[in-house]
Amino acid sequence: MSGDGDTYDIELEYDDIAAVAEAIGQEVTLLGHSYGGPIAIGAATRTDAIARVIAHEGWPSLSGSPPSYEIGDAAERIQTLLDSDDRDGAVTLVFRDLVGLDEAQLAEMRTQPFWQARLAAAATLPRELRTEPTIHMAPADLAAIAAPVLLVIGGQNESALRHGADQVCSHLRDARVHALVGQGHMAFDTAPDLLASAITAFVEATTPSVGP
Repeated sequence: MSGDGDTYDIELEYDDIAAVAEAIGQEVTLLGHSYGGPIAIGAATRTDAIARVIAHEGWPSLSGSPPSYEIGDAAERIQTLLDSDDRDGAVTLVFRDLVGLDEAQLAEMRTQPFWQARLAAAATLPRELRTEPTIHMAPADLAAIAAPVLLVIGGQNESALRHGADQVCSHLRDARVHALVGQGHMAFDTAPDLLASAITAFVEATTPSVGP
C-alpha cells in the first residue's frame, strides 16, 4: 500500500519487516509464502522480536550455491504484458506457466477478492522473478537466527524442494520441514485448513509453557 520506489534491494524488505516486528512490541509469528518466505527468514536475522518463522515454499539458497530455479524468459514476457497494460495476463502467466495451475484453478482464483490485489501489485512481478532465484544467505547468518523456523512444502513439490529445505535447516538452530500431503504451491487456496493445522501445531510446539 506504500507504493513502489525507483531503487530496490531485498535486504530493505528484511529491515522493513524487522522494524514492524519491533514496533509491535510483543511476540511475533512471521509467515511468508513464496517470495515472502526468504524475506521472513531474512527479517529474523535482523531482530529478536520475531518469535518464530513459517516459510511456505520459499527460502534462501546457501551462499555459493546455484540459483534455486531457472525462470527462462518469463520476466521479459510478463514485462511485455505489463507494458501493454495487460495485468491480468501478467498475473495469469505466473500462475499458469510458473506455478502450474490449470485453467479451472485459474478461473476459481479470479473469483477471489485477492485477485484484484494481485493485479494492483503486478508491476513488481518481473523484479521479484529475477530476484528470487538469486536470494542467498550465508550459513553463519542462518545460524544466528534464534527463532524456531518451519519450512512448509507441498507434497507435490517435495522431490524438487526437499533437498534445498534440508540444507537450509541444517544451518538453523531450531528448524523443521513439514510436507502438506497432496498439495502444491497454492495450499493457501487449495487446502487452507490443512495448512492452518500445520501452522497451529508449530506455534503451539514452540510456545513456552507458562507456569501457575
